[in-house]
Amino acid sequence: MADYSPSYLTEQLFYRFEPEGTGLFAVLDGARNPEIHRQLQLSALEYESLFSGQLSAELRAVSPFVVRLRPQDAITQFLVDQGWGKAFGIFVAWQAGLGSLRRHLRTLLRVRTEVGKKLYFRFYDPRVLRAVLPTCSPEQLRDTFGAIRRIDMESATGRELVRFRLSQPPFTLQRWQHDLNPTERQVLRDAAPSTLKSAC
Repeated sequence: MADYSPSYLTEQLFYRFEPEGTGLFAVLDGARNPEIHRQLQLSALEYESLFSGQLSAELRAVSPFVVRLRPQDAITQFLVDQGWGKAFGIFVAWQAGLGSLRRHLRTLLRVRTEVGKKLYFRFYDPRVLRAVLPTCSPEQLRDTFGAIRRIDMESATGRELVRFRLSQPPFTLQRWQHDLNPTERQVLRDAAPSTLKSAC
């Protein structure tokens, strides 16, 4: 049996308790695997590179992309079935269109160190963002999230979904970890009191 349940992962990513009008977007690292760009090209979904200007075909293919996902689309299944646990990208819940999210995400591509040096920030790499977010100040968290409702990503093992939300002022980071292993989830469900089983 797989270490995670793709169907349960999809259910958690398309979390049905978000406010009406909330969409799920993936922010993907085209440099991780050439199949990412190919799947985007094959899809009928709207997507954009986070890089601007005139890009060569080679550079565009390995750039970071943002795409709005739908549950049954082939690229969604590709990311869930083949990309999970391989640092292909992160998932964000956003209530506006792709263009406004892209503008916000582009503000995160460059960060300035304490000595004023500008660095490229690969925030769309879950290994990076998972480590950086808990160290951010309230102001940094506010700037990172903007209007993003939540950020989802794989755990280090790929067996869990890690979810981050930002509380309202004073800005603090809230973190959840959802076990995606079907066997362990069933064990927990069977052991739970009957009044709690519906929530498992």
